[in-house]
Amino acid sequence: MTRRLNIVLCLLFALLPACREPAEEEGERTMRRAEDRLLAGDFDGARKYLVEILDEEPENGRAHLYMGNIHFSQYKYDEAREEYLKAGRFWPENPVPHYQLAQLYYIKGKTEEALEAIDRALAIRPDYPSALCLKAFFYLKLKKPAAARDVLQKCIAIAPNSTLARTLLGDAYQEMEDLDRAIVEYEKARQINPYMLDSYRGAIEVYGKMGEFEKVKQLSEIYLNLKTSQPPEEFRLP
Repeated sequence: MTRRLNIVLCLLFALLPACREPAEEEGERTMRRAEDRLLAGDFDGARKYLVEILDEEPENGRAHLYMGNIHFSQYKYDEAREEYLKAGRFWPENPVPHYQLAQLYYIKGKTEEALEAIDRALAIRPDYPSALCLKAFFYLKLKKPAAARDVLQKCIAIAPNSTLARTLLGDAYQEMEDLDRAIVEYEKARQINPYMLDSYRGAIEVYGKMGEFEKVKQLSEIYLNLKTSQPPEEFRLP
């Protein structure tokens, strides 16, 4: 099966609140200004504040992570990698730098390195739903659907309303030729979020394999309508 699932490689400009570093009051105000600029999409403005922070605190992991995200957004992957490595070194209790590295390695075609990076993220936070979904996605790309299924079942136990986890689990079952279970997961994903287009694509593929062409037609019409009317994703700090 040609997997067309679109993993959104979102830029994580806000981090786990519990992982915040202690900072001086002025430094924290500067960081908030940088975050405001990031939210506004003003990367040059954010970079100015981050450089100011790093001049005073060269081991500030959060600033390095944000700098990495700016480079990532501008396709400067080598620069982003260096910043993420620094962020991971200076902020060892935060899994996000490793999560971002995993996405970066995958984009560069280094799936094994991506898996190693996502495992480092999960070693820090085993109940990290986004990291679990990304690991499962990598397993699917490596043609290991059973391994992906096991990871996704763990993810769903933590986050039962994750449409991405449900859709990926449908993909895993489809790869394993368990078409009935695949349909169940795609339907659950659509019930949770009717705008999850990949759940429609997955179900269309499965119904096609099952010879249920009337359902293929029905879902295809819904899919095309949603694709043209889907609201844009809101940029936010997760």
